[in-house]
Amino acid sequence: MFRIELPAVFSGAKRAGLFCNSCRAARNTQARHRVIIVGVREDLAAICPEPLQVLDPVPLEMVIKDLPRIRSGISRTQDSVGHWLEVIRQASDRRWLQTARRREPHIADQMESALARIRAPKADRGAEFLPHKSSPAYKPEWYEDQRIGGICNHQKPNSYAERSLSLFLCCLLCKG
Repeated sequence: MFRIELPAVFSGAKRAGLFCNSCRAARNTQARHRVIIVGVREDLAAICPEPLQVLDPVPLEMVIKDLPRIRSGISRTQDSVGHWLEVIRQASDRRWLQTARRREPHIADQMESALARIRAPKADRGAEFLPHKSSPAYKPEWYEDQRIGGICNHQKPNSYAERSLSLFLCCLLCKG
């Protein structure tokens, strides 16, 4: 984090500053940078926030690994679990997998095996509230509240065209 002095930006502020913060450096799971503008009243001028410490990044998996799996939706057609699975299974007929069969048959076999193992998530597309006992590996006190008996706002609002879903599969399977 670095600080730039901005005198007279805020009326009545003895000190003002623009703080640019790399969230990842502060162990936030997001890689985006944030701009934080801080103004300090004259009667509190002695108070100035300290720069955040640069910490090792936290792998996202440590925060979300135990969340229920959810699926994306399918746009421009019927969106149901059955149709979603059908689109996944049809990936074996796509040109990218046929090309892999010709060029790298052992890789194509692994891809087809992975496609065959895909199951519909029990939580489907998620919900505003899902009953679930969560226990993140990283700072669970930040993410869980056992009193509510579940998790809030764990849903997949995005829907994709069938072709896009197939391309995402191609990328995921080729990555592994």
